[in-house]
Amino acid sequence: GDEVPDLLAIGFSGPDAVGHRYGPDSPQLLDSLRRLDRTLGELFDFLDRRVGLDHVLLALSGDHGAVPVPEVRETRELAGHRADDDDVLCMQGVYARLQGRFGDGRWLEPGPFISKEAKEAEREGEVERAAAELMASCPGVRRVWTRTNLLDPTAAEDPIGRQFAHSFHPDRSPDLMVLRDEFFLSSRTAASSHGTPWAYDTHVPLMIAGAGVTAGPRGDRVRTVDLAPTLAWKLGAPPSGEIDGVVLETGR
Repeated sequence: GDEVPDLLAIGFSGPDAVGHRYGPDSPQLLDSLRRLDRTLGELFDFLDRRVGLDHVLLALSGDHGAVPVPEVRETRELAGHRADDDDVLCMQGVYARLQGRFGDGRWLEPGPFISKEAKEAEREGEVERAAAELMASCPGVRRVWTRTNLLDPTAAEDPIGRQFAHSFHPDRSPDLMVLRDEFFLSSRTAASSHGTPWAYDTHVPLMIAGAGVTAGPRGDRVRTVDLAPTLAWKLGAPPSGEIDGVVLETGR
């Protein structure tokens, strides 16, 4: 039969750890990226010697970006905020404030999830709405998405709501998901982190180069989930089932 191409996937996790500890503006991350560049060069040289780069298809991407260090932005007179005592106390206070509305009991569980007690009392909807309202009143909170919101098909009509809806799993995800202001860092210990729908988190590089690829940048929007079906198509084995990504035309 036809020869099956070899497929090799490698994850380089060093920049992630360095970025969390020192931030995206740090000389430590720059050093990490320079070392990664050297490593990739050695890998490409090895592939060229063994099989020839004319027979190799290369794809590079990342799984997320990172929020700029708030303290660095502040020195540049730009907006940026790290969670402080007031932010933390406001969120923690939601649990007690719910007791003020609904009486003694544990109405919300860490996550946050609506408690079993609230469900047994058939007050799940009331607690969900009240918790979302209280959380939305805390500093740095842009919006709170609830389970009810995210299970509503119209949530996808809003670009950020679509991202939250796609990240929501009914059996695993918290019942309330908080959207913080842009350039807000929830972590009080890490220099930087990720997990928001803002561009600095979601805009990552994606490059495909090598055998059969026409060189040049693309002006249209692409997604990391497009990488898998594109590589499968290039290998002559397009996915047979329904998947999220689409094939990016790269030439043959």
